[in-house]
Amino acid sequence: MVSLAKAQWIPLNSGTTYDLHSVCFTDTSTGYVVGSGGVILKTSNGGISWVPQNSGTTDILTGIYFATASTGYIVGTDSNSFHGVILKTNDGGASWLPQTSGSDYSLLSVCFTDSNTGYAVGNGGVIINTTDGGLNWTPQNSGTLNFLSSVFFTSRDTGYIAGDGGIILKTYNGGTNWSPLNTGITFSLFSLYFVGTDTGYAGGSALILKTTDAGNTWTLKNILIPYDVEDVYFTNPDTGYVVLWNGVISKTDDACTSWETQNSGTSNTLNSIYFTKPKVGYIVGNGGIILKTINGGETTNISELSDNNSPIIYPNPVIDNLTIENTKNAVIEIFNVQGRLMKVLNTSTNKTIIDASAFPNGVYLLRLENEKEISVKWFVKR
Repeated sequence: MVSLAKAQWIPLNSGTTYDLHSVCFTDTSTGYVVGSGGVILKTSNGGISWVPQNSGTTDILTGIYFATASTGYIVGTDSNSFHGVILKTNDGGASWLPQTSGSDYSLLSVCFTDSNTGYAVGNGGVIINTTDGGLNWTPQNSGTLNFLSSVFFTSRDTGYIAGDGGIILKTYNGGTNWSPLNTGITFSLFSLYFVGTDTGYAGGSALILKTTDAGNTWTLKNILIPYDVEDVYFTNPDTGYVVLWNGVISKTDDACTSWETQNSGTSNTLNSIYFTKPKVGYIVGNGGIILKTINGGETTNISELSDNNSPIIYPNPVIDNLTIENTKNAVIEIFNVQGRLMKVLNTSTNKTIIDASAFPNGVYLLRLENEKEISVKWFVKR
């Protein structure tokens, strides 16, 4: 028997098979995803649907950051020269325009402290900074040639960068000077996340580092999983998530003392995670994967989250026509047990009838999402 308790993270329809590298949201409904092949996707309804945006490029896009609701920046790699790529939008992604990075190396991560002041980091120890909204990007001295994979600022002047060789750099003055911190490790670090000004986490090669004194000291935290941590995100000082290269999601509720593995439903690399609410989060990964949770990934039957308006499906088992009630203004997706998407449709009425006569006999998952909830149902085709 298939258990719905495994449906902690629900797959969304990205419409692409390109690897997706970074996700961010500007509010609870509006979000963006970037990936290889110049892919930029936008949702305006909390992931129910994703609309491709015109990037004007086929380059590898690896990082995205919105400084305001309408002003966003993307960094990446030119697929031919491997030089750094930067795109900017001033209209919420309706148009993206290239900027001159001046970097001969790939750019991996970007962060802004206001609409004009931002930082991008990448291979070769590259740090570049703008104070005029990207019209000009100026190199800063990192003191290293190692790749730098993640940049995070906790205030206008105070920022951190993590990278290869266990490097974590810190600035107190907006990047005029960057100083190495003592991490005690030499393994690669891929991601940074701070909860407030003092408590921060760095994820890397099968490890998590934690600081509670603004980076002066770092403590190694064992996550008991021998795979690279691609990204880390905390919703409060105690509750955090990491995503790993083999499709694993792990959660802590006690500030890294212990970890619980959550089911992603995939073995593909998961690259980026973002939460819009304490329980509502998104993950993107290779192969066009976008996952969403509305219950913090807890082992709760997703259908139990629904109220009395939860969809009703009948007959079950079904031979030809499957009737679904309570479907107004929703997206319905049907998957077979191998995870293949069999059908997707947008609904406007409260009752929907689907012709299932052509489906092979077997068990199917029906996923319904509207702006308020996600519901999952199983049915049998005979």
